Amino acid sequence: MAPQVAVFDVLGTVLDERSGFRAALTAVDARLDDPDGLVDRWLDRISARVAAIAAGTAGWRPWEDLIDEGLAEVAPEVHRHHGRELATVGRRLPAWPDSARGIAALRGTCRVVALSNAGLLPLVDCSRAAGITWDAVLSAGMVRSTKPDPQVYGFLLDQLGLDPAEVVMVAAHPWDLRAAAEQGLRTAYVRRPDGEPDGRDDWDWSVGDLVELSTALRD
Repeated sequence: MAPQVAVFDVLGTVLDERSGFRAALTAVDARLDDPDGLVDRWLDRISARVAAIAAGTAGWRPWEDLIDEGLAEVAPEVHRHHGRELATVGRRLPAWPDSARGIAALRGTCRVVALSNAGLLPLVDCSRAAGITWDAVLSAGMVRSTKPDPQVYGFLLDQLGLDPAEVVMVAAHPWDLRAAAEQGLRTAYVRRPDGEPDGRDDWDWSVGDLVELSTALRD
């Protein structure tokens, strides 16, 4: 049975988060010795904060606060001079080349919904810039939590009013798909450069990009 709704993780799956963060860093300071290493550490700190919120060991904070706090920890000098500008980097992330085309193709067969740990304004800004049209945009911040907290997927299902088997979660992150599958959602793993390997998980679909996914969900 084809899904009624395809729900997309956004950061890393639809948007090239790492490239966007690197471009923002080099734009404010082209003399950085190791921008790639700094981006890795910055994203790691954000991920650690997201995980702590999802686990209930830290209180909820807006996504842009997590970006700002992570930068202050790993690069205090950069943060001191450019923190205000870099805190909003999430509003300027580029999409992967296949994202707009794949999502547009999917809209011909099912509804497409964004579900992200990012805030609503960054999600809207990046989607508009990339030419991506969603049927709905949801942020985990609406329930003051982050994925993979089960309540985020429960909130999604409450909003959709559908049986979980009618919904497919699309992500490049196995942890996101595992959490969705535990709530009964079907799963589609998307391989991305420098993404997390799918390991031994048995996803309903596994594809190389979103154009391939649009074909797979129609078959």
